[in-house]
Amino acid sequence: MIRNPDVAAHYDSHEVLSFDPWSLLGAVRCPVLVLAGEDDPVCPLPVVEELASQLPADTTRLVRLPGARHTIFRDRPDLAFPAVKTFVAEIGESHPAS
Repeated sequence: MIRNPDVAAHYDSHEVLSFDPWSLLGAVRCPVLVLAGEDDPVCPLPVVEELASQLPADTTRLVRLPGARHTIFRDRPDLAFPAVKTFVAEIGESHPAS
């Protein structure tokens, strides 16, 4: 992540109040990988589990990362990066390019 104070200020003043991922769940049609830090204070695990349960079960994978907070790739790169790599490989196998 590259921190940009201008982008953060815009998000905080214009976007954060209207951002509602729950309202978009019914429109998701692609495979989804949900990575959840078990110690995340921003997106607690029970909330992430509920969100993931609202996505199509056959194309959604939830990976819980022990010892990770909200910065999962910094806290547990040993688990996060392999999870992404495996997910992308499996999606490629089940949905080959035409």
